[in-house]
Order: sequence, then C-alpha cells, then structure tokens
Amino acid sequence: MTRLGLAVIVAGAGPLTSCSLVSGNISLTVRQTDLSPKSAPKDFKTIEIEIVNSGSGVARGIVIRDALPDGFSYVSTKSVTGDAIRTRTSDPAINTPSPTWGAWSVPGGTAKRPGRLVLDFDAAVSAAPAKTPNFAEVTGDDTDPVAAPPLALSVQPTAAMELQVTSRSPVTQGQGARYTITLRNTGTAAAHGTFISAGLPSGFIYTATTEIGGNALRMGRTDPLPKSLLPSWGTWDVPSPEAGGPAGTLRIVFDASVVGDEPPGNYRISVSITYNNLPAQTVADQAQVTVVKKP
Repeated sequence: MTRLGLAVIVAGAGPLTSCSLVSGNISLTVRQTDLSPKSAPKDFKTIEIEIVNSGSGVARGIVIRDALPDGFSYVSTKSVTGDAIRTRTSDPAINTPSPTWGAWSVPGGTAKRPGRLVLDFDAAVSAAPAKTPNFAEVTGDDTDPVAAPPLALSVQPTAAMELQVTSRSPVTQGQGARYTITLRNTGTAAAHGTFISAGLPSGFIYTATTEIGGNALRMGRTDPLPKSLLPSWGTWDVPSPEAGGPAGTLRIVFDASVVGDEPPGNYRISVSITYNNLPAQTVADQAQVTVVKKP
C-alpha cells in the first residue's frame, strides 16, 4: 500500500515566528452624581456612579467601592446599566457605610463611544442638613485604582411633624365630647401653610373651638363651619426648634356634640394635616370616645 503525504509550503524563507495578542490600552474615568439633591433627614438619597472606558482594551475585574459620609448608610442597588459584563457577583450588606460591588468587565471603546458601567444605589439619610463629601473608587485587574472627584451630598432642612389626638371619655348620649389636637415640629425647617381637618365619627357634630395655643404663627384664617362633620382650621407656620429649645407646637381644642339617639359604643376620629405643599397626611382611628346610654 502506498501512503500519500501532504506537503505544506510556507511562502518566504526562514523559520516561522510566534504571534502575540495585543490587548490594547485601558483608560478609565469615574464620575458620580447626586440624583436626589433635595433629600432631607429620614429620606433616601440616590447616588449614581459611572465608569467609562475610552481605551481600546477591556477593563477586567472592575470593583466599585464607595465611602459614604457620616449619617448615610447603604440601602439597596436600584439599577446597573451599560454594556459591561458582570463576571462575579458581590453586593453590599444593608446599612453598611462602605458599599462595595464586584466584578465586571468593561469593554473598550473610543472617546466618542466608550464602554460604560452605570450603577445607581440608595442610601438612607440620617445626617443633619449640610453638604458632605462622598468618595467613590474603582479598581481592576489590569489598572491602578481610579477615584471619582469627591461629590458633595446635600441634605436639605425639612419639617418633621408629630401629631397627637386625645379626647375626653366617656360621654353620655346627647352630651358633648372634647378633643385636643397637638402638632409638634421636631424637624430642621418651619412647616409653612399648616392646615388641619378632623373627620368626626357618625353622630358627632362640631360645636365650637375652645382653644388655639402653641407658638405657631397664624398666617390665614379658616375656621370650621357651624355643625360641620369635617371641621377644618388654617393656616399656620409652625417653627422648627431653636438650638436646644423645644419643638414648635400648635394645639387646637374643640367640642363636638353627640346626637341623643346615637347607639352606645366606641367612636374614633381621623385627622389630616398638610404643610409645605406636601400631600395630606392622615392618621385614622384616633382619640376613642365611649358613648354610654342616658341614665
């Protein structure tokens, strides 16, 4: 049997040379943005970190580290967008002040069309009103650490209203109930245009306002209509506490009569307040009044 051999002819003289792959350069830029600059104490602040690779090489093993200022703590990651590929999943623990995420490969690109990785996350705000710097840094397998310019996180002054409703109980059919509504502003800004409404239970009718007190400044005059089922009062500016001082307060005391044939039982009211052009805040099932039969 005859074996046929295959001959490979390489054009050109001399031995074959080995080839090497050139990965290209990596050029990272890191930016951060405060997406909720009007956040206040007890709010959530959304921070965006953007990594841009305008070099031609892939940036591998990219890890994001953030150092939140005092009074901020990580809550959750809202979104991750861009054209990066996640190669290892490592996410921050809730309430940490130093969230870290990993890891991604950010593709190369050009100055006009770079590879991008954009991460948005929420932080809980307990800091006092101020502007404090946030620091973000990116590390990778083939690059030195790259830091974003410090970002001043703003916390705005805000009102924080506490509502308490009490009543005199029990009352007899056909007699009157007395309610006290107390507002306390424990925040860092005044509550402007404060307006109060009380939703009375069935069989209760507003009769009179007996007291308006506290250190709130009345700006407009709205008072309940006679025999109203939804007595309303307005408007006040309730001040914030001065340094070391008590909270700003507004106290309204009013009477409501109970119709003579209202069945015995327990009755509660709801109270709504509005201030600073915010949506109304309603507290239901307040100030239980027990109605008893006539002797």
